[in-house]
Amino acid sequence: MRILRALLVTIFILMAASIAWGADTTINALQTDVEVTKNKANDNANKINSLAGGLPALEARVTELENGGVQGPPGPEGPEGPMGPAGPPGPQGPAGVAGADGAQGPQGEQGPAGDCSCPGDNFPPIIANNAPLTTNESTVDVAINIYDETEIGYYVISNNNNPVYVDNSLKMVDVTVSLNLNSGENIFYVYAWDIYGNMAKEKISIYSSNIPDNPPTPNNPPTITSILLYPLGEPSSTDTLYCEVLSEDLDGDNLSINYYWIVNGNLLFNETTPTLNPVYTNSGDSVQCQAIVSDGTDAVVGISREDQLL
Repeated sequence: MRILRALLVTIFILMAASIAWGADTTINALQTDVEVTKNKANDNANKINSLAGGLPALEARVTELENGGVQGPPGPEGPEGPMGPAGPPGPQGPAGVAGADGAQGPQGEQGPAGDCSCPGDNFPPIIANNAPLTTNESTVDVAINIYDETEIGYYVISNNNNPVYVDNSLKMVDVTVSLNLNSGENIFYVYAWDIYGNMAKEKISIYSSNIPDNPPTPNNPPTITSILLYPLGEPSSTDTLYCEVLSEDLDGDNLSINYYWIVNGNLLFNETTPTLNPVYTNSGDSVQCQAIVSDGTDAVVGISREDQLL
């Protein structure tokens, strides 16, 4: 009896387990069917939503499908293509800022001395003499040397005041003159010009102890009060220029005047009158008049201002 009861209990337990297993299988199948049905319902709902606009929306959808459908997202960037040809040059940019000045270079070596025979020399001649300081004679011979690095034009010695012109482009002149002396101090002057009008002046002073029977009256040299060029103001190269020299002498001696013309610093040898012909001048030239005034014993030299011709 106990065995039968145990057998029945075992059969009952097996049947209950089988029923439970079948129920679980049925429930899982039902859940799968529900999920599939739900997905289908969602698909239908999406299709219904796409047709929500009615016929116009449907036509638009058809057109969109005919044109290739909705544009998808952009694809990945392709590889870089080859470099294209160079374009035309661009416009020139603005000038850069100037750089700072460089440092001063070292001083160059001094060059050799140049030849002073060039035009425009500003150095006057050099005069030398061997006159004695004292003598007891009434006459003395004096050697005079004149030197110029370019060319000597002429010279004047005040014992006779006659200009002596030098030819042959000489740079040196040696001359001996005989000077008459009075008792006491005797003063003579030597004037020399180069061809550019530069003047040198040398004073010769000789004291003589010779007492003549009738000593002469000491001489006062003349003076030049003014030298003017006419026309005044702004003369033209077509004007005939005139040199006016005003002078005086305390002794009342008769005075002689020698005239010399200098154009652009060059002495005109053939023009020794108070007038200058316009054939010797051009517009823009600078002109001066130089004069030597003598009383027969002493002489003085003067020069006008420099005028530029129109």
